[in-house]
Amino acid sequence: MTSGTFSLSGPLSIYVVASLHAELTRQRDSTRRLTLDLGGVDEIDGAGWQLLLVHACDALQAGQPLQLTNVPACVQDVFATMGLADWLATVTVEGPQALKGLAT
Repeated sequence: MTSGTFSLSGPLSIYVVASLHAELTRQRDSTRRLTLDLGGVDEIDGAGWQLLLVHACDALQAGQPLQLTNVPACVQDVFATMGLADWLATVTVEGPQALKGLAT
């Protein structure tokens, strides 16, 4: 198995979570380390952040930590509102939109 990057774009919302869950599971199962490129995400709701958390927890339990890159402001804002800015900072790797001072 190798490392892989999977790019997400458009809304990360209740309307797409079911199909994304299945695809992310396939991607995670086929790689040693999965990186999600969120640069194309333009909207996120509660179902979207739950999807990211579930996959991060599942990946960690499988010994395959999930990484995020190019985290847009809309995602950062939702995680900050939920009190999860510190967690988001721990799974975010460098990129053009890497977190800047959200974690305290």
